Amino acid sequence: MVNIQDAIRYAFGFKGEDLDRTISMIQRYLGSVTDMDIWDIILWIWENAYNFLDRSRGIFAFYDLLAYADYLYRLGARNQNWRVAYRDSMNVLSYAIALYGKEVKNIWALRRIRVNKPTIIEELGRMKRLMEGAIVEEEAETVSETSQKKLGLRPLLELYGKHTHVSRKEARKELRFIVFLLEHDPKLIGKLFARLRVPKETLQLFVRHFIKKKSEREKIEKELFKAYEEELGKIGPRVVSLKTYDETQQLIETIKEEDEERKESEKEDKTKEGTTTLDMFFD
Repeated sequence: MVNIQDAIRYAFGFKGEDLDRTISMIQRYLGSVTDMDIWDIILWIWENAYNFLDRSRGIFAFYDLLAYADYLYRLGARNQNWRVAYRDSMNVLSYAIALYGKEVKNIWALRRIRVNKPTIIEELGRMKRLMEGAIVEEEAETVSETSQKKLGLRPLLELYGKHTHVSRKEARKELRFIVFLLEHDPKLIGKLFARLRVPKETLQLFVRHFIKKKSEREKIEKELFKAYEEELGKIGPRVVSLKTYDETQQLIETIKEEDEERKESEKEDKTKEGTTTLDMFFD
């Protein structure tokens, strides 16, 4: 067993007597990383391959094969065909590395090449925490209410998805389009979010996360919330914030307990109905 960093170094840097032998070695190195799925390994290689490629052979061809390996994995996983997902994608991946990897005979020079964690993994994890409200404290300098930290961007996606008849996952894909509109026409987005009744605290997190420059953010926030407040004044009362995940789980537990108590009470009543008392006997 080796870690993913060394597995990538050995897969690119070490060569066998021929292409088949090299492919076999690569499969052994990558297969020794037992705590990762092939898709995660593809992400690591995608992020770091440029430092290990023999660029005289071309770069596009390697990444084209890497994309094909990713396609095979996705296709197999979607259809529950794990032979395609694991065997075929690994074969294409190993072939691409064997063909376009640059041989390094000095192992110490090979180990000095840095292998970084894929930025997309960090971004996906960060986005997930942001969606559920688990934001980092230093990122919430202007967040004064506890509900802001709990809600996150989940209400925005849920309400936008409901309005456009798409899932929350599909709504997240359209965030870049919403950010584009936010940068170019904050008033329009303010009116839209008011009509969707998105909580104001969620909008604050949304703007703070996607607009990095403070000067631009202040200008956008001013126009956005002005239009937001004006539109809310036209359409009716202020928005009622959605329940947080913890509150929802607590409500579910309360309902379950009440339901169990009701069933126990009905069971006791039925038991009493089937019991003959002395008064009933003498009457």
